[in-house]
Amino acid sequence: MMIRRWFLKYLVLSATVLGMCHCASTPVSMDGLLSSRETLDWMEIDGLSLTYLGAFSSPQDLGIFPGAGEKFMALIWGSRVHPMGTPAAVCTWDDRVLAVVDRYWNGVHFYDIETGKYHFGQGAKACRLISPVDAVFDTDGILYVTDSEANTIIKFDPLGRCLGFLPVQPVLQQPTGICFNEISGELYVAETGAHRIARLSLRGERIAVFGERGIEPGQFNYPVHLAMGSDETLYICDAMNFRIQVTRDFKNFRVMGFPGDQPGALAKPKGLAVDGHGRIVVADAYLDIIQFFSPSGETLGMAGRPGNGPGEFCSPSDVWISGNHRLYIADAYNQRIQVFQIGD
Repeated sequence: MMIRRWFLKYLVLSATVLGMCHCASTPVSMDGLLSSRETLDWMEIDGLSLTYLGAFSSPQDLGIFPGAGEKFMALIWGSRVHPMGTPAAVCTWDDRVLAVVDRYWNGVHFYDIETGKYHFGQGAKACRLISPVDAVFDTDGILYVTDSEANTIIKFDPLGRCLGFLPVQPVLQQPTGICFNEISGELYVAETGAHRIARLSLRGERIAVFGERGIEPGQFNYPVHLAMGSDETLYICDAMNFRIQVTRDFKNFRVMGFPGDQPGALAKPKGLAVDGHGRIVVADAYLDIIQFFSPSGETLGMAGRPGNGPGEFCSPSDVWISGNHRLYIADAYNQRIQVFQIGD
């Protein structure tokens, strides 16, 4: 027993001396690392340009490497630096921290671009992710992660530390997509199992609920991902109705998309995002493409194709547009995030 205590004290002292940290603290420049700057013929969309910047699957791809303390502790306890397994969702906070929900590892990768550090969060024993689906940051950098199996939302800080459950009552029914309204400071969550959308405060209070199962505007058939426009317009991926529904007052709904595989059609819509001009971007996991729509719902074209090269996808699951007009695409079964610069 005394030997064990001495050994543990030695490990703690050694980690302290070596500066135990998750990764090196050198700031990372995304411009320098994602420097392909390539225009792809099959990524051309009417009215905008897409420039391929690169892709990443690990912290090392972004120039983030384990420090001495992390390497030492990895020898004893195993590494906490995970390669990307199955990225399900991606989002950013203040163009500084990038979070990727990983369904293979049942956790979240945090890449701090400003400090050059990497963290991995799964939650504590009593508050652990089981089946994470989507995530979003609030303005303070708190990440809210939906768990469709645990029927809950778990909060993390930007360092990957679990902050506990969001206490929603009644309990959420298969929460999947989530988005944040920066103006009202509220969360919107797709309750896929109940075919409805919940509007929540950051304390977990239910402010409103709307929707029911059906095919009419305002009705849903397994809604999944959500996106919020800068004008508080809500975009809802109504997956099994093969369409996107759009609303501002939650009473009047506009519909875009229809079943099929031609431009404007949606076969397996998943993640969606809205840029500063109101253009809608939708990932189609069946067609392995990204669809673009105008603010009024007209198709602007399809980008991408099946494969594992630049601008090629294998079941893309989510899209995110950052404040610096970068398009992040969670390329699920290629186990990577692809990054594009959007230009007009």
